[in-house]
Amino acid sequence: MFFSSVSTYYDVLKTYMQTLFGLTINAAKGDEKGVALQAIVFWSSICHEEIDRKGSKAGEASDSDPHSLFIDHVAGGTCLGLVARTVDDAGIPCAKKNIY
Repeated sequence: MFFSSVSTYYDVLKTYMQTLFGLTINAAKGDEKGVALQAIVFWSSICHEEIDRKGSKAGEASDSDPHSLFIDHVAGGTCLGLVARTVDDAGIPCAKKNIY
């Protein structure tokens, strides 16, 4: 849901990124876990849109392209960082299963 909205309205959202960041951070710090998770989904969608737009500008990047892999890792690290800030130590068991 967020991804298609972000993709559709990205050019409008760019103007309000600082405000959106403040709002979502404050919402994520609240007691409602669902709100925090939606904030993560929203910013993950922003990351996906940024990656898509960078890919469009640079041409089609393949999985063997080190720059493309770097972007994927940065996006993953950003998402993991947001999750860690939201759920603290509760996310460690899930993250450990995927680290190799």
